Amino acid sequence: MKICNLASGSKGNSTYIEGERCAILIDCGLTLFEMESKLKALNADMNKIVAVLVTHEHSDHICSLARFAKKYGVNVYVHSEVYINKRSKFEGIDAKHIKLFYDQDFFIEEFTISPVALSHDSVHCVGFSIYAQGVKYSQVTDLGRITLEILEHIEGSSLVLIESNHDEQKLINGPYTPFLKSRILSPSGHLSNVACRDAVRWLAMHGTHNFILGHLSEENNTEELAFSTVASGLKDFYGEKFSIEVASQHHLSRVYDLGVYDE
Repeated sequence: MKICNLASGSKGNSTYIEGERCAILIDCGLTLFEMESKLKALNADMNKIVAVLVTHEHSDHICSLARFAKKYGVNVYVHSEVYINKRSKFEGIDAKHIKLFYDQDFFIEEFTISPVALSHDSVHCVGFSIYAQGVKYSQVTDLGRITLEILEHIEGSSLVLIESNHDEQKLINGPYTPFLKSRILSPSGHLSNVACRDAVRWLAMHGTHNFILGHLSEENNTEELAFSTVASGLKDFYGEKFSIEVASQHHLSRVYDLGVYDE
């Protein structure tokens, strides 16, 4: 299973996941031109993409979803609560391509998809653990807090993309309005660098060695702050090797070949 984050942040999000026979996307939050440009830069076979998994209905996650689905004929997997309550967000997508999922695992060809509920100010935000070829990839962004239930859901992943949205002091002392600061800091807001650090440390103690830090705020964080804060939680794991990459709003991440990476 190959993983590449195409973009992560408030201006658009998408992750490409490739198996042996097909490929899927998590979110389609860039413009159609940006999606196509990034997939072309990745040398992705567009005919191999069969589905888009939707985490939630905010525009930075579904910006070009309808246009992408119509152009490439892919199926769109959306949680039933999101579709029922925000059906207008999915106008333009042929009904035959809308596939509702619930809280249980489901399958897309060679992939097993396991959703997990996240606390965010949307109708029903989810993260995903994805299994294929004997490996597990997990992605959890857009969450105000991370619970033991979430950690246990993504435990054992070869690679985890996890939110490291803001530095709390930078946010508190920054120019945002009190309302917006309160929203971000709330249990239904976004995960701080420190909360991410603690989650990464727990996951490292349970076998995960490879992390991508995602959904960084361009106003309330920096790549250096996110990396140094999270890495500080791993400093006493002497002799163990970890990789921490900071996802970019503008550039592709490295390509992770988990089957090879774990040998």
